[in-house]
Amino acid sequence: MISDSSPWLTRFAALTDEEIERRTRFSPPAVTGMDSLNPGVATRHLSNTLSQIFEPTPASLHIHRRMVDAAEQFAREAFPSREMFRRRLYNFEGYQSEMSPWNPVCVTGLSGGGKTSLFVAAARILQDETVDAGAGHTLPLIGLSYLAIEDERSELDVLQSTWRALSRKRPDVGASPYERARLQTDDVFAKKKLKDARKNTALMAYRSGCCGVIVDEMQFMTQGSTANTLVTKTLLELSYLRFPFFFAANFNLVAKLRSRPPQDRDRLLSDPIVVLPDTLVFEAAANAWKAYLRVCVRVSGNVIALDMEKDAEPLLSYTFGLRRKFIFMIKQAYGRAREAGKFTIQMRDVEEAYKSTAYFTHRKDVESLKALEVTGKSESKEFVCPFEVDSTEMMTRQKRAMEESDRVVAEQMVVDSLSPAEKLLYHQAGGPRPDSGEKAKTSGRVRTAVSGSSLIAGSNQFHGRRK
Repeated sequence: MISDSSPWLTRFAALTDEEIERRTRFSPPAVTGMDSLNPGVATRHLSNTLSQIFEPTPASLHIHRRMVDAAEQFAREAFPSREMFRRRLYNFEGYQSEMSPWNPVCVTGLSGGGKTSLFVAAARILQDETVDAGAGHTLPLIGLSYLAIEDERSELDVLQSTWRALSRKRPDVGASPYERARLQTDDVFAKKKLKDARKNTALMAYRSGCCGVIVDEMQFMTQGSTANTLVTKTLLELSYLRFPFFFAANFNLVAKLRSRPPQDRDRLLSDPIVVLPDTLVFEAAANAWKAYLRVCVRVSGNVIALDMEKDAEPLLSYTFGLRRKFIFMIKQAYGRAREAGKFTIQMRDVEEAYKSTAYFTHRKDVESLKALEVTGKSESKEFVCPFEVDSTEMMTRQKRAMEESDRVVAEQMVVDSLSPAEKLLYHQAGGPRPDSGEKAKTSGRVRTAVSGSSLIAGSNQFHGRRK
């Protein structure tokens, strides 16, 4: 029977959608004294500060709500009362064999699309506390445990890092009945016995009140000829802990996992979450993008001097709605402005940054992603979504892609028809200039608009739709 006073459960009562947004939102203090810093230091400081921002969106709330619901359901099953908790803690091996399994949830999206920020924000939802578990047991109470893969190279390494992340949160409990069930230390990992390491990690998680494990940066384990097997074994090993488990994977890692045997695919890729780029297609999503930009302006100390109502669309277009690219572009724009003796960023600085050599790789990524939507062709699997998404959203984004392509082609045809003097006036009035870093290629053929059918094919491929 579930006790209404179970401290592992009562913390979920306050988690309305509004409260989840409040806890995940993070806005660092505005930068100050930028004019007095040398350009290189100021540019890096601005970039690092902007990278800390997390502004919730309708999509992020949906994902965080799913994580919270999984954590709450686990808490209901695992921590129904103080008495039951203590009984299971002292006979954990027996209890773990009865625990219901939780299939891992793959959270995938384009590189730089915000998966890490999403996970870090999720770890803030359930704040660390201590809990009186009765009979002299004062124990930690944590929520979602976050782990970013760095130099781990085996399943044992990842289990050890997970154990350490959990153990660092435990308070000193002194002489108490808990000491009779005191957990082992890193010695169990030194013996390199995977089964014992798994049991010890699961026990630490249970004893700490953990209701879910979040693992990020799995792509760092994908080096070498045996990487595919290693990643699969590691993910399955973490699932054997029998706790809710979310892991991030870029599209190319998912493509590798899809090549695994059916039993692995079924466990690792069922019911995934796809993180799509920011968009202006939907009113709520457009408002969220503009809200994020306004936070960036405030945090920059108004170094970013842009009109977010007017400039929101080109800023999204230059970055494909990928925030890592946006921050890098702003960094380049500010650096170029400082080199020119200016202390604020105007839209012309952003346009020049977009065309710069420093932004070349990002610009080619953006162009490839746009071409994928329009032509159905991609230079890399890392841009192709391996799963289907909601058909309504897919069609709405598809329509926006068609409209944008038609607008760009029509505008370019008008510009091409201008005389040199008219083109000069057009550019002076703020019209985009051709990329100065590349020579324009011309041919004797008349440029025509892209067909609607090719747009549909491209959008279907990007969003994972298959005939």
